[in-house]
Amino acid sequence: MHAIYTRLSAEDEDSNSIKNQRFEGQQFAQKNNIKKYKFYDEGEGISGGANIDDRPQLKQLISDINTGRITSVWCRNQNRLERSQITFHFFVEVVKRMNIDVYFGDKLADYNDASTYLQGSIISSINTYQRQLQGQQTKKALHNNVKMGKIQGMIPYG
Repeated sequence: MHAIYTRLSAEDEDSNSIKNQRFEGQQFAQKNNIKKYKFYDEGEGISGGANIDDRPQLKQLISDINTGRITSVWCRNQNRLERSQITFHFFVEVVKRMNIDVYFGDKLADYNDASTYLQGSIISSINTYQRQLQGQQTKKALHNNVKMGKIQGMIPYG
C-alpha cells in the first residue's frame, strides 16, 4: 500500500494547507495508477522538529513500513516529513532497510544512491537550521514585546 504523509506546523497559506497536500498526494497516486493508499495526516500544529514519539502519524507510518504494510511514501516535500536531522536519518534507515520508494512531489528519492543521500542530508540540515532560526526569532520578538510593555496572550478581565 502507498502512504501519503501530510503535516503542517500552523495554518498559514491555503497553498500549504493539509487539504491541498492531500489533494496533491491523491493526484500523484492517480497519475501513477496507485489504487490503494492510506493518509497519514499529522494535521496542523505539529512541528517537523518534534520527536517521532510525539508525532503519532509518523510513528504509525514507520511502524507500518516495518511490518511491510507500506511499500511507498509520498510527501509534498522533505520539510513536511522532517525538520530534524535525527528524524531524517532514522526514517532513511528504515526505508532503505525495507526497500521503500519515497517521493517528494513527483521526484523519487533513491537513498541507496550516495549523492541523493548526501543531498537529503544537506536539505535536512537546512530544515533543522530554519526551524531553530524561526524559534530564536520568535523568542526574541516575544522578549522585545515584554520589554516594550506589550501584552502577551489574552487580556485579563476583571
